[in-house]
Amino acid sequence: MFKKSTSTIEAGSFVKCDHANFLILAGLGKIEFENENIFVISPNAPLAKAMNGKIKENPFFSTGRKWLSKKYIDKQDFRKGMK
Repeated sequence: MFKKSTSTIEAGSFVKCDHANFLILAGLGKIEFENENIFVISPNAPLAKAMNGKIKENPFFSTGRKWLSKKYIDKQDFRKGMK
């Protein structure tokens, strides 16, 4: 399923932003993992579309606010962490 690694944010990425954490996968809502809230959002969500193609420290605008991705894990690295 996950075959390529990417240097940009896209579907399947985990993104840690200055205001919240996101997993771009499916619209499942908020989950808690290791005492942190993670919003699992659809790749079609406006916020995911605003993040798409961005790189770390590249600001983007959505929901009336400026966001900054501080860290992200692409599909390939996320899959490795699940093993």
